[in-house]
Amino acid sequence: MSVAFLLIVLFGLLLVGVPVAISLGVSAVLTMLVFTSYDIMGVPEIMLNGLKPALMAIPMFILAGSLMSKGSSAQRIVDFAKSIVGHLPGGLPMSAILACIIFAAVSGSSPATVVAIGSVMFAALNSAGYPKSYSVGAITSAGS
Repeated sequence: MSVAFLLIVLFGLLLVGVPVAISLGVSAVLTMLVFTSYDIMGVPEIMLNGLKPALMAIPMFILAGSLMSKGSSAQRIVDFAKSIVGHLPGGLPMSAILACIIFAAVSGSSPATVVAIGSVMFAALNSAGYPKSYSVGAITSAGS
């Protein structure tokens, strides 16, 4: 019964146009409030206790990657990668992949690499005429 309620609320919110993240959260909290004995004040504690410490670090890595891309370190890594393989045929995608490899070694995080190098190289690859799907695929796969 509770699963049916959860799915009905979730899909009902999605059909009305509520974003996915909000729909998931609202449907989970409503189901918990209706079918359990928890009160509304215990919901944040339950949600925070369910978080893993490793998952909490991901937003900080993304923030670090964003700060590095706004600064000059990401652009310097891209320029270094272009100087190594930029002259070869297909050098721009290769330099994006090499920059991702170097940045991933420096930052230690795949999401931070995709944010930092992707913000610089995605526009360069698109303006050079590469398809968007190719650009996204190269940057995201090289980031990991």
